[in-house]
Amino acid sequence: MSIMKTKCNLKDLHINALSEDRDYLDSNRWEKLICNYLIELKEFYLEYRQAIDPESGSITDFKPPDQCNSLFWLEKKWTFEVEMDSFNYVYSICSYKKRWYDVNSSIELSKSTRLTLVDLPDDDHMMVFHLIIRDLLLVTQIYHLEITKETICFNILIKLTYKLSSLDSLKITSLIQSQFEYPSIKDKNFHFVSKKINITKVYLEKMSAIDEIYFLMRLCPRMTHLKVDFINDMDIELFIRNILKKINKDRNQYLRSLCIRKPTASDEIIQKLEEMIYQGQLLNHFTITS
Repeated sequence: MSIMKTKCNLKDLHINALSEDRDYLDSNRWEKLICNYLIELKEFYLEYRQAIDPESGSITDFKPPDQCNSLFWLEKKWTFEVEMDSFNYVYSICSYKKRWYDVNSSIELSKSTRLTLVDLPDDDHMMVFHLIIRDLLLVTQIYHLEITKETICFNILIKLTYKLSSLDSLKITSLIQSQFEYPSIKDKNFHFVSKKINITKVYLEKMSAIDEIYFLMRLCPRMTHLKVDFINDMDIELFIRNILKKINKDRNQYLRSLCIRKPTASDEIIQKLEEMIYQGQLLNHFTITS
């Protein structure tokens, strides 16, 4: 029996759709259904899965869903997300929960659409992948990108961030050090690309070498917040000193917040960092918290 033929006071509704019926992705229909028949609904979660055959030579079967950013969805604080695992896709609508980049700023739900990349296609199918990204951008802008794949090489990251021109935040697990050629970012093409990137918040979970941080600072010149969980065996004082020297050398006027995960942080470490910054005249005004 359909919901429209019943009188129910549902508070929570969770749906996992494996059907090929794309009506599940019609945000306007859901809005009408909830407003007319599920007025007591507080929690809504919809998950729709789609697989694409990259060998078919066509992506006509790929039809991204409509975005859920009308006033109705914003007031409910239900947001749209996409997860891509090679050529398996999961679209979801769910309640907004605080994310790592919700720092020192108000939350813009109209710009909360997040894309998570679990894995990427092999080199032979990257062209199809980029066409799918193009089609996805026809119906919704992506403002937040998370790459949970263990490693990603810098040239793919450059292409992705350039293509997703509305990105405000970027989270990656780690960069592939063996393919990392820092001097190459000084060329004119890289400079042109970085000028088009508006990312303000960056989260690198695992750092192998500080050149990776320098690369991200150049790739995202408007970055205001940088978070790093693991800095390998590098001394935290040396790490922060090098970052601050880089900021001063480049006359970086954007980066204002640096978050380093240090489980053994103590008052003594904070005092040493403060003395280092004052003595080296690296910053005029700053606050260190743990």
